[in-house]
Amino acid sequence: MCNRNLLFIRIVSYYHIRKSLRQQTNAITRSKSKQIFPSIHVCGRSWDARAVNGLVSNGSIFKYLDSSDLVNMSSRLRLWAKRALVAAVSIVCVELGVLFYTTPRLPRAPGPVKGVVPGVQAENEEVEVEENRPVQVLVFGDSVACGVGCPSNEAALAGAFSRNFCGLLAGRKVVWTVLAESGYTADDMTKKLVPALLKRKNKVHFDVVLISVGVNAVLSAHLPSTYREQLIELLQSLRAAVGMKTAIVCMGMPPMHMFPQISYLKPLSWLVGWYASFCNEATHAACTETGEAVVVDVTIPRDASENPGMYMAPDGFHPNRKACDYFAAAMAIAAFKEMGVRSR
Repeated sequence: MCNRNLLFIRIVSYYHIRKSLRQQTNAITRSKSKQIFPSIHVCGRSWDARAVNGLVSNGSIFKYLDSSDLVNMSSRLRLWAKRALVAAVSIVCVELGVLFYTTPRLPRAPGPVKGVVPGVQAENEEVEVEENRPVQVLVFGDSVACGVGCPSNEAALAGAFSRNFCGLLAGRKVVWTVLAESGYTADDMTKKLVPALLKRKNKVHFDVVLISVGVNAVLSAHLPSTYREQLIELLQSLRAAVGMKTAIVCMGMPPMHMFPQISYLKPLSWLVGWYASFCNEATHAACTETGEAVVVDVTIPRDASENPGMYMAPDGFHPNRKACDYFAAAMAIAAFKEMGVRSR
């Protein structure tokens, strides 16, 4: 530990000396001083500029500094770091206030929470009844699942996923149902949505469950470890409610730092993107540990990096119809594969 502290002190001392040398040398040059090798002041001492430059270059300057010099420089750097941290926190707090007051609150998608994507039903009597049965899809979770930012659930994630899924099922009818609430975290879903699902258990069997979860964990500043534990509990309770043969697909975290409503706020957008990446890792860890679900990472189109607004709702925070159509395709493929595995 002592060696590590000494190494840190040497590094910051080297930086401080070089910076002081550069600043004072530039000042002398600007003042057009006639001194060829003026004196500079470092660590409370006067040094010959030429000598210091050579000592700093080869690292032997540390032989001429005692412990009090190094401790003094280390204290100054710690003070500067504390001031920079306070300034950064202050800026982030201001940006959070701007984000809170400028983000419009959009309602969930209006209209029915259940719909049908008609397929081409087989008329051959030799086809098994199971192949003629409509595929039941449950879209479960938070504001993305309940269609915030879209004109209807038909145009939102539920309809987009079901249309893509129907195309993979050789024309089988797909019936979609939405069970979601805006603002819900994984813990809220376990306590409120899963009990509601249990009441429907004897009425309908869902073949696929699509989960949108995680963004509200970031907005609620949950630790990634806390979010992971809550997601594990959600997946286990959801599996108990739907049965072992149901395919469960969990959406990964979107690139939150690219949301138009957040991207211009810096350093807040950097912090949110960094935090969301940890939550995305927690999502993968929870699904891998339980083995109850597969994760599909949310990717963005190439043109979205130049004009992200074309894929976002008016609030700059939720996906619009075009975005739902884009990432629902990958989720449908993952659900199709997982349903095949679960049916064996």
